[in-house]
Amino acid sequence: MSIWKSLIAEFDASLPRRTAVLLKENETTTAYYYPMDFGKIGYHLDTRITTSYEEKPTFSFYLDDYVRGDFVNNPVLALNAFFTKQMRTAPNWLRRDIGFPNVGLDLEETAAVPSDQGVVWSLNFKQRNLHKIADHRFHLVVTGQSELRLETSVPPERPELKVLRLTSEQGESLAIAVPAEAETGLFGSVVEYREVIAGEAIPSGTITGRYLVIGFRIRFEKVLSSKNWKQQRFSVALSSLGPTEAVESYGDDYEERTESLWNGFFDRIPKLGSDREDAERMYYKCWTVIKQNYYRHPEWGFMVLEALPVYKGAWMWGTSAIVSNSILDPDHPAEYARNSINLFTQNIREDGYLTHAIYIDEKEPGERWGRGEGVIQTPHLPWVAYSYYEKTKDVEQLKIWYPLFKRFYDYIGRTRDEGLDRLHLWAAKTSFDIGLDVSPQFTDITYYGESHAYSAVFAAERVRYERTMGDIADLLGHLEDAVEWRNAAQVTLEAANRNLWDEEAGWYGARRANGTLDTRVSVDGLAFLAYGLVDPERAQAMKPGVEKLIATYGVRTFAPDEPGYEPDVYWRGPSWPKSCAWGAQAVCRYYPDLRERTLDALIRFAFRWPNIWECMNGDNGEIARGDIGVKATPGVSSNVGAGELITALRAFGRKNSGELG
Repeated sequence: MSIWKSLIAEFDASLPRRTAVLLKENETTTAYYYPMDFGKIGYHLDTRITTSYEEKPTFSFYLDDYVRGDFVNNPVLALNAFFTKQMRTAPNWLRRDIGFPNVGLDLEETAAVPSDQGVVWSLNFKQRNLHKIADHRFHLVVTGQSELRLETSVPPERPELKVLRLTSEQGESLAIAVPAEAETGLFGSVVEYREVIAGEAIPSGTITGRYLVIGFRIRFEKVLSSKNWKQQRFSVALSSLGPTEAVESYGDDYEERTESLWNGFFDRIPKLGSDREDAERMYYKCWTVIKQNYYRHPEWGFMVLEALPVYKGAWMWGTSAIVSNSILDPDHPAEYARNSINLFTQNIREDGYLTHAIYIDEKEPGERWGRGEGVIQTPHLPWVAYSYYEKTKDVEQLKIWYPLFKRFYDYIGRTRDEGLDRLHLWAAKTSFDIGLDVSPQFTDITYYGESHAYSAVFAAERVRYERTMGDIADLLGHLEDAVEWRNAAQVTLEAANRNLWDEEAGWYGARRANGTLDTRVSVDGLAFLAYGLVDPERAQAMKPGVEKLIATYGVRTFAPDEPGYEPDVYWRGPSWPKSCAWGAQAVCRYYPDLRERTLDALIRFAFRWPNIWECMNGDNGEIARGDIGVKATPGVSSNVGAGELITALRAFGRKNSGELG
């Protein structure tokens, strides 16, 4: 069975282009291709390493709006009217079926990445003329953000091709392999090239300009019956890596090569072992997203980007997904776990602060956020590091990390408890501290001047931090430290039960600066169940709250009957992969009767859209927005998405709560 084929899915034409599907060129770069909006048949290529919500493609290529040869073959420019009949997508593959009502042709347009070196764009025209000749010249246009310089060469090993290499004023380059007979020319403006393509042939133009035009002829002889209709294909291969890579990508077997490449990857992945076919497909879909986020930094080494196309770097709260997207990685086993933890810990400040976000375009890792008291974000580092050790037995890394984790722990205690209410818990000073951005329980500390609020997520994480530090201390022979860490974890758990548990509400809440307890049911309290920190009596009391969080699509971040619930706004109610993971771990530990319902919700979440999205309305699966009104991004997500969902799936595969760790 082809796993790759099992992942082919219909593509919703109403989705925003950039965040719907993309084709990743190569695991060493950030370069990716995504479809243009529906006024054009073509793609954008983005090679930037910056984290940004704004679209700014490096290059764009598309069919020009005009074809030479109208519906009766008059040698004039005719508007290239078209309609899209179907869109399908699979890993690094996209196909659109298109009809041209004005020239009597259909088009099967496909883009694929067959060798992890570049994209093949194939235009397979299908004859629709009877008793008349069809004779048309189409034009591909390639453009960039500035003036381009063109070099043309013929690869000795492939004389049937020629390579067009475009270089921008900023030094960005794109190599394009085309059939040797294709007409090509570089021109200064749309007006200029439109005048040219109206003629009998396309002159070569100049070596500098803004628009590269590639002309090719589609001609079908007249036939007597539709049974005799034929097809004619025109393909190009494009690569930002160079001419060699473009030439090696070129070929009509692009689909078979793409399928083979991905099936080979899927075969190397550790098996999930689920008895449900839809859970298996979800598992492989998540791995597709993870592989699409591979990147090799010239100094920091192999990484899994937080989330193409927007978030290019590593985030502290996303390290929890490392136990899936790195520890289980078949081709780079645990490599990103080591690199990511090193990236944070090697850039620790003198006072012990670790930045919560590091961008790949930073000269000094963490320079954007590593100022002042800083955002903390839920610090998963010790237990993720211990998972790394269990995979690799690399005790030397633990020896390096252990004192750095202790310094960070001391910093959090000084800034998030000792100078506040001294509860032996951690308080958030902004919702961004815990990663539950603008959750209703933490709106006031973010927007309205409240000084702090003690979070259940932080409390659960502190217990796990201290317990794992005890395990690491034992392993390293620091036996007295191990006892102190475990005693600290017990004190933290008792403090949480005393200060954050509401017997009447049956939930762990957020303790506000004025001492009141906000026990609205939310993902904040869910963390205690996910980490196995709840006794049977409290777990039973929490069950109605858990049931309210399980949605049609995933696990909600806020219960729908609570004040402040917003089903379409970020952490104010929508489902996130992280809430899905915590929900899955909670029901697998405590509520076996909710397992199937929760798993069904997760599978619906994963397959609602072509990729794994940040967050969506749990009732209808519509994409949610942030407080500022921006659509939740991105479409492709690694640490904040696919890795967390794999963690959730693996929870369902374990037989008892003791195996959840």
